[in-house]
Amino acid sequence: MGRNKKAKKQIPLFDNQKKYNRLACGLIFVLVFVLYGNTLFNKFALDDHNVILNNEQVQQGISAIPEIFSTPYSTEEGLAYDYRPLVKASFALEYSLWGLKPFRHHLINLLLYALSGIILFRLLRRVLQKYHPVLPLMAALIFIAHPIHTEVVASLKNRDEIISLIGALMAVRFLFRYADSGKIKYLGWMTFFFVLGLLGKRTTMTYLAVFPFALYFFTDLPLKKIYRTFGLILGIFFLVMIAYMALTPQEVRPLQFFENPLYSEGGALMKVGTAFTAVAFYLKQLFVPYPMLSYYGFDAMPVGWNGIWPFAGLLLTAALLYFAIKGLKNKDILSFSIIFFFITISIVSNIVVPVPGIVADRFALSPSIVFSIMAAILILKLAKQKAAKQPKISKAVLILIIILIPYSVLTIDRNKDWKNHLTLFSNDAGIAKSSIKLQALAAEAWSNKVIYDNKFGRDISKIPENRQKVISYYQDALKIYPKNYEVLNNLGSFLSLEMREYEQAKPYLEEAVQISPYEAAAWFNLGFVYEQLEDLDKAEKAYKESLKLNPGDYKLKSYLANLYFKSGKSREAFELNEQMAKSHPDWDQPYINMGNYYLQMQDTLQAIGQWEQAMERYPQYQMGINISRHYRAKGDDEKSKYFYRKAMQAYQRDREKTE
Repeated sequence: MGRNKKAKKQIPLFDNQKKYNRLACGLIFVLVFVLYGNTLFNKFALDDHNVILNNEQVQQGISAIPEIFSTPYSTEEGLAYDYRPLVKASFALEYSLWGLKPFRHHLINLLLYALSGIILFRLLRRVLQKYHPVLPLMAALIFIAHPIHTEVVASLKNRDEIISLIGALMAVRFLFRYADSGKIKYLGWMTFFFVLGLLGKRTTMTYLAVFPFALYFFTDLPLKKIYRTFGLILGIFFLVMIAYMALTPQEVRPLQFFENPLYSEGGALMKVGTAFTAVAFYLKQLFVPYPMLSYYGFDAMPVGWNGIWPFAGLLLTAALLYFAIKGLKNKDILSFSIIFFFITISIVSNIVVPVPGIVADRFALSPSIVFSIMAAILILKLAKQKAAKQPKISKAVLILIIILIPYSVLTIDRNKDWKNHLTLFSNDAGIAKSSIKLQALAAEAWSNKVIYDNKFGRDISKIPENRQKVISYYQDALKIYPKNYEVLNNLGSFLSLEMREYEQAKPYLEEAVQISPYEAAAWFNLGFVYEQLEDLDKAEKAYKESLKLNPGDYKLKSYLANLYFKSGKSREAFELNEQMAKSHPDWDQPYINMGNYYLQMQDTLQAIGQWEQAMERYPQYQMGINISRHYRAKGDDEKSKYFYRKAMQAYQRDREKTE
């Protein structure tokens, strides 16, 4: 019954390329979801609201994509931020598919991050051919697990960093294919992916300087051919950049002092000192990624030559450049890693232009690649693993696990901070007490909670405690920089518009208009405070001053119209509201105002008529309830039920928006 069986030949894992690649890609994919799976339950945080939740283009869905490719990435209060159409287009597509679902948006971020890790692994297999075959996988796993990437993955807005990286890495892959085969089609694919990355974020441009070094270190091309190839690439990308610059809308993004003091002061020497500070910061974060913050800025990070940071950065730069030059001739991997590091941080080092926040954890995404490679090489050396042989790798795996465990703990824990505005800014402001921006952001987050709780009757007993948190955060920011217009205005606005503490708000707003008399917002808020304190002449002057600076602000005109009525100038009040109703026919406020005027004039019928017109334009809960009660008292059940339904629809809409 027995038969001869040939023993199957056991193929080592690393010799079976397809099996190894599948296993490695699967491991990377699983690790991403193990480490970042808890972000799936996060809400929107930081700039997600501006880019997704409150972005009109995104909420138009696919139909807005042509417009997205001709407009800035983000606009806010007259400012225009950068050009990243591919990222915003992805949000618009997702909105068309399922609306505003944080879970699904975060899922896409995870999938893109996993894809970037897989592409990196495949690229490293080509780059690190002379090393042990386990090295690319180890480097990719370290890259995936590095805690400094939590900002990139957990923040939906920072999808731009992932898309930029994917485009850049794919461009390098096809550059090698062109170098290995000489087929011109690979240059076409390289161009395509480079442009893809560029449409994600323009920091992809730094990889243009990486290309010649990649050819020199990792191909056998003679220098003359490298020069010719790079010259050809430059020619192609010169044409690409002409088209890109033609498409790119003008950026209006003035930095404020607390974002980066280099914007308003300091020359070349100060920029150089700040650049060395950035070098020291990024190296420190790569080796010891703690603490991690969503924002740094003044005074959390020094600028110029203040403190030890710039001098540490200078010494580290000198030492690294020495090793880079020393290993250049022998094409040493350390030499390439150092060059890659400096190229990829150049655009975010403040040496070219001031960077918002001075530094940011997300900017270390590309630089962390070389850190991951060097860490993997060091692990193999510690495990006494030789590059050319393939003995058991248990010792190297053990060392890798020892590194990945604390990384994983930090990553998973940091993801929790990104749950929403409140958790993120409360945590970060508590760590970086010298960051003006973080203190202000924490104050704003708690302010929004107080407003929400007031509106919907939640946590009423905690409102006084939370109110004090708002004031404390704002006052901490003012201790760092007392002349901060934005903080003064926001604190005054919170105390007046939300807390109705007008006397307490007045000095902050008066100081704000003294510091920055050309800001319409503070003049409006001050006018509102004067109005509530019955100083109507000062209120009218302040409103008119605000209107001079922002003549198109029809909401301000509404306040001025109401002030006219309060001051006994009823004719001016009605005329201004009628003008607004004609110029903004879909706006409800003029009808609300005139309804209120008629009610005070004891003309209920006219008042109800005006409010009905307001409800048809934009239903509001309390107004709908009042109209419903009016018709119920009149015995008109049909109209009473109609306006009650509109009131409840408005309530649900407002609740969903606030949540």
